[in-house]
Amino acid sequence: MKPDKIAESLESIPLSMLETWGIEGIILDVDNTILPRTSDTIAQSVENWILEAKKQFQIIIVSNNSRKKIKRASQPLQLAYIPWALKPIRYYFLKASRRIHVEPSKICVIGDQLFTDVKGAKACKMKAIWVQPLEPGKDMIWTKKRRKKEQFWIQKWSCDFSLKI
Repeated sequence: MKPDKIAESLESIPLSMLETWGIEGIILDVDNTILPRTSDTIAQSVENWILEAKKQFQIIIVSNNSRKKIKRASQPLQLAYIPWALKPIRYYFLKASRRIHVEPSKICVIGDQLFTDVKGAKACKMKAIWVQPLEPGKDMIWTKKRRKKEQFWIQKWSCDFSLKI
């Protein structure tokens, strides 16, 4: 379940690094990855990163949230999405792969949770980048509990997670 890289934020991920990995598609999470869980406003830096990434990669949102909650991120960015994904279940990651017409080994999943985003990606042989959550203090109670376990694992891994190419 170890991610390939850890990033401070979505927009800190160099697109050139994804290119060197041979990535053709990106699966994004919404809450605390693209925008804070309780907000409808996407930061300009995040929007710019996604719009730039769309020029090079096929992108889709996969989220455990409802269609209504995902639309707040997908509509302004004109991204396809899969709601109610039950991550980390493999089915929805593979469904996303089929939807964007990119084989799993050429997809990178970017999200803020090890036990949903990263675990699902790794189960499908996809690359995974774990990003620091945007507003972890506003997480649901069950997510806050998982965050403590995530921090244990992130601190335990001693390999280089720098975003250098």
